[in-house]
Amino acid sequence: MARRIRPNKSGRRRQGGGRPPSRRSGGRSLAGRYLLVPAIIVGLVVLFFGRSLTHLAADVLWYRSVGYEAVLWTRLGAQLGLLALGALLAIAVLFGIP
Repeated sequence: MARRIRPNKSGRRRQGGGRPPSRRSGGRSLAGRYLLVPAIIVGLVVLFFGRSLTHLAADVLWYRSVGYEAVLWTRLGAQLGLLALGALLAIAVLFGIP
């Protein structure tokens, strides 16, 4: 006895078992996984450093508009150098390196 195929609401006949095909992996695709991790990292960086980055961008634009962009980069370089020097000094004192 042949199985009868009933039409659905739109009047078309359904083919197959009636279930839509399922994905074998059961999760995200491989490309989706590789894009999710960098997106989370970028989101966290923006969340933690967003205000500082916007202030830096505004400073760069302002110093550039008045023609003193070199002063900004000199100041930032000096601040980073002093930070590195202070970190090395603190490590030397904490770990007893003479």
